[in-house]
Amino acid sequence: MEAKSFKLFGHGARTRRVARGPAQASSSASVGGAARPANGSSTGLQASSAEGLVADLATQAIGDMARSGQHGQAVAGATQALARKGLALPGRVDLLELRAHSQLALLELNHAQADAQAMLALAKRSRSAALLAQALAMLALVQTRQEFSKD
Repeated sequence: MEAKSFKLFGHGARTRRVARGPAQASSSASVGGAARPANGSSTGLQASSAEGLVADLATQAIGDMARSGQHGQAVAGATQALARKGLALPGRVDLLELRAHSQLALLELNHAQADAQAMLALAKRSRSAALLAQALAMLALVQTRQEFSKD
């Protein structure tokens, strides 16, 4: 079995492991130890509809923009994706997280905090421990950056 691991963001908050064995491929990402399924969603459900697939591809493209330093484009893309109706709750939380990370990179701390608060509200509504952990980790990161910017 071959395994690769890489960081999604420079600060190491999320990692993704891809392991390939005979006739199967799986991946998981961890946020504070919570495992994620191969399609990148928090729920473990495969994207069964065209809308779900489009949302997964948009999230991946936005993450790619952010990782390549195109944070302005990532914020715009995430904003556009979040405006779509019918976006599943875990996908919405993931997009808010990506947008908040890019806003932190652009030093838009108030916008990043608003996204972290929105993530927290959605996570509480979902009653998902994984989404709550993801939202609290983002909020902690934003608050840490805010404290450092005061100095």
